[in-house]
Amino acid sequence: MKSNLHKLLGKLFPLLFLTAIILTGCNPEQSNEELKKKAENGDAKAQFALGDKYAVEKNFSEAAKWYEKAAEQGVVDAQNNLSGAYFDGRGVEKNYAEALKWFRKAAEQGNVLAQYNLGNAYYNGKGVEKDYVEAYAWYNIAATSQLLAASVKNRQDDLEKEMSPDQIVAAKKRTEELKAENEARTVGKTQKTLEP
Repeated sequence: MKSNLHKLLGKLFPLLFLTAIILTGCNPEQSNEELKKKAENGDAKAQFALGDKYAVEKNFSEAAKWYEKAAEQGVVDAQNNLSGAYFDGRGVEKNYAEALKWFRKAAEQGNVLAQYNLGNAYYNGKGVEKDYVEAYAWYNIAATSQLLAASVKNRQDDLEKEMSPDQIVAAKKRTEELKAENEARTVGKTQKTLEP
């Protein structure tokens, strides 16, 4: 059974696709061939946009191929989309370990959907050992998004019923650790960008 979040994302996907096309600077009227040429020449934004085009066309194996190329070049949304492909087996063989690798990369770079999905993985024990403290912490990180606030709150409420008070305290501490790690990564990237 699909979660409400998955249903919402299914309805929002065409809008998200157009937004991604606009944000990546790719022309939505551009043909697949033009876009493919840019992607084949190593343009990470074009690789991501091409992956999205193939996903909309439900050609999931081509979508995963192009998401992987963009993800390897650091495109955060491509990392999240690729992780979803591995998690669900869309266009690639289902592989929770690979999905978690990409969820984590995207989550650590601030992708809220990846943060939420990483929390789900820990909550359900999919690809990792079930860990309510880690799940709760990733849900807290994802809760900063208005898009996910209601879903996260519902999941946290369910989770708190299964956690001890000590686990909740540990989860809140872990949340602060994750926030500090994310902030340190952001500062490090900013410093590298500013270096001559």
